[in-house]
Amino acid sequence: MKGRNKGFKKTELTEKVIQKFSYRCPYCDQPVSYDEFDLKVGENKIQCLSCKKIYIKIVAAPFTGGRHKSRPGKAGTPR
Repeated sequence: MKGRNKGFKKTELTEKVIQKFSYRCPYCDQPVSYDEFDLKVGENKIQCLSCKKIYIKIVAAPFTGGRHKSRPGKAGTPR
């Protein structure tokens, strides 16, 4: 089985947006724009401009394409 994958290139993952829906308030279902908020990675408290209720918007860390730094406390790293 030696050399079975010969000729294949490693490809990088790319994100392609096919269709984009507007964000909506989970309480009143009105469209919400996050442009006016300073969103950070993690939990963000958002107040809906229509119904004035507060909800949590979670923002994930950006995708790095598989290249990541090792995290302290994981197997193989000194504590």
